[in-house]
Amino acid sequence: MAVDVANDQTRTEQPIVEFCDVVKRYGALVVLDKLNLSVLKGEKVALIGPSGSGKTTLLRTLMTLESIQDGCIKVEGEFFTHQIEKGALVPATESHLRAIRGKIGMVFQQFNLFPHMTAVQNVMEAPVHVLGLGAREARDRAMILLKRVGLDDKKDHYPSQLSGGQQQRVAIARALAMRPKVMLFDEVTSALDPELVYEVLQVMRQLSAEDDLTMLIVTHQMEFAQEVADRVCFFHNGRILEEGPPSAIFNRPQNERTRSFLKAIRSA
Repeated sequence: MAVDVANDQTRTEQPIVEFCDVVKRYGALVVLDKLNLSVLKGEKVALIGPSGSGKTTLLRTLMTLESIQDGCIKVEGEFFTHQIEKGALVPATESHLRAIRGKIGMVFQQFNLFPHMTAVQNVMEAPVHVLGLGAREARDRAMILLKRVGLDDKKDHYPSQLSGGQQQRVAIARALAMRPKVMLFDEVTSALDPELVYEVLQVMRQLSAEDDLTMLIVTHQMEFAQEVADRVCFFHNGRILEEGPPSAIFNRPQNERTRSFLKAIRSA
């Protein structure tokens, strides 16, 4: 992989997240095909496209849940999947990955809450065991976040006592408790009944409006993407086929594949 290390270090402005010719394969199947994407601090980017086009895989590589075969990923201008040693680019150590990964939070399709913990305990868990916060400070942080997602009155409820929408809001609070700079949302409403979708999207709307968080959002909720995103990227076969502001992508798509996808989504 050819990367100009010296050039990289002299840039004065860097995207907060950058994918550079990233390749991800599962055997012979190429899921990310020399993908390039730069995201600015505070930018809200919606990732849309058919299933299997690479959207979720992009998020998972950023969380190091999936390894990449080629290219590199940077966070705040620093190599993530690699690191510089003696002027050369080498695969990142686990400690390097852990340090950079701490800047990123992710909310998954499934809620993945600990069933034996209450809502407040779920939100406290990582700040205590990963960040080393004391129990009182972690609980105070958790309560602020549960209130923010409208669930402070459910603090002592277990996941089995919460609706799917409430569980997903706890999951959002849990991710925010680590104070990430980048938040990843992977089809967070896909496992919810239709009547519960609104409450989760409303929390995400508030985050978008009130925070300087960078957000990467994989979604099939086109109206939500049009409302919240600064930029929309249409994925097809592991690449970004078309991107631009929501008004352009949704109202004046240039690519025929984008047009056919949006037509299918709107008629569903």
